[in-house]
Amino acid sequence: FEERLGARGFDLHDLAVLVATLEKLIHSEVVERLEATYKTLGKPLDRKLDKHSVLDIIDAYMASWLAKYDISQLSQAQAVKLRDTMGEWKTGWAQIQGFVRSTLRKTSGKLIMMDFIDVTRIVEAVSEGFDRTANPQCKLFEERLLDLEDGNGTGRVRLSDFHASTVRKGYWWFRETADYLRH
Repeated sequence: FEERLGARGFDLHDLAVLVATLEKLIHSEVVERLEATYKTLGKPLDRKLDKHSVLDIIDAYMASWLAKYDISQLSQAQAVKLRDTMGEWKTGWAQIQGFVRSTLRKTSGKLIMMDFIDVTRIVEAVSEGFDRTANPQCKLFEERLLDLEDGNGTGRVRLSDFHASTVRKGYWWFRETADYLRH
C-alpha cells in the first residue's frame, strides 16, 4: 500500500475504497456494541421490540459508550444503573436523549415494533449526527477554545492562554501539560 501510494498518490478510487473500509469498520463496531447491549440487558436479538424497549437499549448503548465502558463486561443491573444515573453526572444527558428520540422518530417512521436491523439503523443515524448536533460537551469545549483563540482566525490558542484560562476564566477542564499538547 505504501509503495503504491508513494509511487502514484491517492486517486479517487483509492479514496472510495478507504471510505468504504471505514464505513464497514464503523458499522461492525456499532453492530458488535449493540449486540453486547442486547445481551447484557437480556433482550432477544431475534424478536421485535416496542419503542420503549428500543429506547432503553439505545440509552444503555449511549451511556456505556459515553462513559467508555465495555458493556459486555457489565451485569444487567450495572448497565441499567449506568443508564438510569447518567443524568446525575453527564453534562447534557437530557439533550443527548432528546437527540436520540428525535433520530428514532425520523428513522423509524411509523414502525411500532422494531427488529435488530431497525435498531442498528437508528443507532448508526445517532452516531452519524451525534458530534455535530447532540454532544453539548464538545460544543462547550469548542466555544471555550474559540474564546481563547489568539484572534487571527487560525484556530490556534497560545499555550500560556490555555493554561491561564483555568484561573482567569474558570475553564477547569483545560489542564493538559505542554508536553502532552505537543503530541
